[in-house]
Amino acid sequence: MQFPEVLETERLTLRRPRASDAGPISLYAGDKRVAEMLESVPHPYPPGAAEAFIATCLKPDAVEHVWVMDALKIDGPEFVGVIGVRRTDGVPRIGYWVGPPFWNTGQLQKFDAGYAATVSKTSVNRRCSNILPAATP
Repeated sequence: MQFPEVLETERLTLRRPRASDAGPISLYAGDKRVAEMLESVPHPYPPGAAEAFIATCLKPDAVEHVWVMDALKIDGPEFVGVIGVRRTDGVPRIGYWVGPPFWNTGQLQKFDAGYAATVSKTSVNRRCSNILPAATP
């Protein structure tokens, strides 16, 4: 699957994960509430798991294309959550999670509108038939 390295919305930048994301990934993915909503995240979240996740995401043959939700452009945090596209049973699917400090803040609804407008300009919307929300109570 070929997807853009960066997607811009009015409020967020979706960018590839980087080493500096390991701390927030460990913190938020290590939250039991997040882990309970995700299929493949163990709890407790093991040391080194975030670094391994980032390394896996950046491999040229990765089975999932992952972006980090970055809110720096609106003076927000560098890391809000993760969104990825993965092929399951031959069908690309979008899944995402958001860190607990950003739950129930209205930020995700604002993000969703911008993301929908942005992906309509890419091949993501034509390739994905199912969105799997997670970790956004």
